[in-house]
Amino acid sequence: MKILLISRAYPSTKVAEKNFILPELKALVGFGYDITLMPLSCSEREDQDIPGTIVVDRALSKLFRGQKYPMLLLGLLRNKGFYGEFWRNKFLLLTSATRLLNFLKFSLKSEAVYRVLKAERECFDLIYTYWCSGETLGALRYRHEYNSGAKVLSRFHGYDIYAERIENAGYLAYRPYVLSELDTGITLSQQAKDYLFEKYSVDPRKVIASPLGVKTQSSVDRAEHKDGFVTFFSCSYARVWTQ
Repeated sequence: MKILLISRAYPSTKVAEKNFILPELKALVGFGYDITLMPLSCSEREDQDIPGTIVVDRALSKLFRGQKYPMLLLGLLRNKGFYGEFWRNKFLLLTSATRLLNFLKFSLKSEAVYRVLKAERECFDLIYTYWCSGETLGALRYRHEYNSGAKVLSRFHGYDIYAERIENAGYLAYRPYVLSELDTGITLSQQAKDYLFEKYSVDPRKVIASPLGVKTQSSVDRAEHKDGFVTFFSCSYARVWTQ
């Protein structure tokens, strides 16, 4: 099986994605899959831990750059789906700079992914987008027009699932279409899976709840317990927030 994994920045060095993506890549290679990794943006320095059999395709990161945005925008202006999404949500988009900017960013990502996959004409069996954003929409558009046999799978994290988050201002671009066309979605929790079902009536059989985690150098020699119960605390990725 030929798998394309579209990441945000990995295999750039010193990005948080490595903690989550690298173990998956090693497992996929171990199962004998043919893996191509395509970052949306990527530095010249490449992670040395990435398995040598994985192909890193930088075509997307070369296209999705500020100086190329006008060209991508011209492509969007020839896309009926772009106009349709705008008119269906024009009140939301024209009353919030945040929503309008997110819509444009999402659409530009979609156009970039679509153009790269169309130009390369590589027949992947599975296109796996690590974030359910414009990358997923671009993959679905490419699949619809050029590779109907491909499956499209996407991970959902936080900002790319909950419209109510402050950075989304109540709107996630193209969301009903993406969820209807996506073959499989992977959420980090059962709560997130339930959210998709309750808010968008997504078929629960299309969504898998699969928590992420990272390796740590710390260890616990013993656990405090009370009344015969042991309490465990877990988080996907530890971050320090400052005000």
